[in-house]
Amino acid sequence: MEDVGPPSEERIARLRDDLAFCGGETTADYWDLMDPETGGQSGLPGYCERLGMPASLATTHGPTLLNEIRIARRDHLTAYLRFLEAQGRYEFSVGRSAEEERAPVEPPSPASPELSAAITEYLEENQLAGSWAPRTADGKRTELALMGEILGRDPRIAELTKADANEIKRTLQRMPKHRNKLPETKDLSLAAAIEMPGLEKVASTTVNKALTTISTFFAWAERNGHVEKNVFDGMRIGRGGKKAATPRKAFSGEQVRLMYRELIGNSQKLVRNEDHKLRCSPILGHGLPFSELLS
Repeated sequence: MEDVGPPSEERIARLRDDLAFCGGETTADYWDLMDPETGGQSGLPGYCERLGMPASLATTHGPTLLNEIRIARRDHLTAYLRFLEAQGRYEFSVGRSAEEERAPVEPPSPASPELSAAITEYLEENQLAGSWAPRTADGKRTELALMGEILGRDPRIAELTKADANEIKRTLQRMPKHRNKLPETKDLSLAAAIEMPGLEKVASTTVNKALTTISTFFAWAERNGHVEKNVFDGMRIGRGGKKAATPRKAFSGEQVRLMYRELIGNSQKLVRNEDHKLRCSPILGHGLPFSELLS
């Protein structure tokens, strides 16, 4: 409220603009505009200290805190504007009875985080715990990001349904193999890459690996109170039969003579390590890799 009465129309218009801004942008875009230099990170330690929380949370849970601050700002503005609207009319409805007033009120459940924020929290928690090697962590980040790319939105994680899970599974099955590497698809959106004709689809093992990663993430979300149920629990696809192995051909006489000359004289510099001589000499007549000879 203003010092001398309700806010002016100009002030209310600014509040509505602020509400549209913090409610319509992603957390990253919102803080990039609010704090272009640090994306909101610079004020987090002081914010944590004022609320009696460890300042270290600004580092360990920065993205989650920034997301919740934006949501709180949005909901505060929504409530304030509704309050202002109510001041312009009279209320004649029947109020709550004395018994209703005395009845215990269940506390509201905390707001479910957006999918991207929950993924960030999950990855940060496991990174701090040292759960994965860097390459494994990168793979899980890529697999989890597919959910938002497939859905085309960033919903609250608790809003995802079994129908959303099935949509994600079906889309994973239609993805082209190596879509981020192929010249034909690397610059395309996922939807456009899927529509490209003549491309080999990802293997069922790849799809099941991604579904396992996503299901494990949702199991974590369930344990942490972000969702009531893991909608990906038990979700897998059937595995196709294995292709028959192609028989290996024995080395030709000319190939054996070439390898023998190189092992002895190394005229073409094909032998770069003395160990190669020990590994190759026993198998020149077999046409088999060293690993198979030992098996």
